[in-house]
Amino acid sequence: MTRDQETYKEKNETEIIGLRERYKKTTDLNERQKVVAEIKRNEEKFTASQLYQSGAEYYSKGDLAEAAKFYNQSIAMDSQYAAPLTGLGWIYNDQEQYAKAIEYFQKSIALYDGLAVSYNGLSYAYNYSNDFNKAIENYNKAMAMAPNDEVPFANISNVYYKQKNFTKALEYYQKSININANRSNVWYNLGNIYGQQGEINKAIDSYKKATALEPQNVRAWIMTGYLNNQQKNFEEAKRCFKKALKINPNSASAWAGLGFAYDGAEDYSNSLEAYKKAVELEPANENYKKNLETAKQKL
Repeated sequence: MTRDQETYKEKNETEIIGLRERYKKTTDLNERQKVVAEIKRNEEKFTASQLYQSGAEYYSKGDLAEAAKFYNQSIAMDSQYAAPLTGLGWIYNDQEQYAKAIEYFQKSIALYDGLAVSYNGLSYAYNYSNDFNKAIENYNKAMAMAPNDEVPFANISNVYYKQKNFTKALEYYQKSININANRSNVWYNLGNIYGQQGEINKAIDSYKKATALEPQNVRAWIMTGYLNNQQKNFEEAKRCFKKALKINPNSASAWAGLGFAYDGAEDYSNSLEAYKKAVELEPANENYKKNLETAKQKL
């Protein structure tokens, strides 16, 4: 149960206890009827909270259909409850239906504007709708609400990165890491920025931190391999690409990088086989085909 849910539950339980005391203390029939109606309303609100929690649990398991079912039941029980609207917004984000996501996040915020997660979701939808100014605006609101939450800092960095504003992106990735240095993808994205700025050693260090935190981060292994190829560290490059291929043997990019590393180490036979695999996986990639032909000529 999230802290939001705990607060919601505690508040309703406290209100119900107070209402029951009111009921006991009054003999007025009209007043008692009002109290009974309020108790029923609070019980419905609590039921809505429980339904939302069930939806959140299904969402955490990746079962979006079941999550949506419980979120909608929660809304039917309490149409003034913001959390399930936010939950549906995130489902629409996951389904890349960003216009619908924006609609639901806006509905949620109109009911209750105190949840950073709603602004995060709204910003995410705006980002992927390429409405960067609105994305940044709402991420700033999320950061103001939750200054110790690394997520909006990392996410606003993603927006700046898409805009090629690497200075701003770097600033906010570092702020995110200062709050929580244990997110693999933030280190991976930081490595991308350092790579864009030509700071290869810093990029490699960032990718290494990404793989240390998440050994299955195949993108970080591939990028580390490519940077080692650039620096002619072919043995280390081979190690990284082999790590990536153990995770995802169908990565054409990893096979192509491995082919380059073998070529740099003058192991032309293995270079040829690696490039063949890259072309098999991505037959339309002209660079892979060109490298394959070059490898054939070296044998």
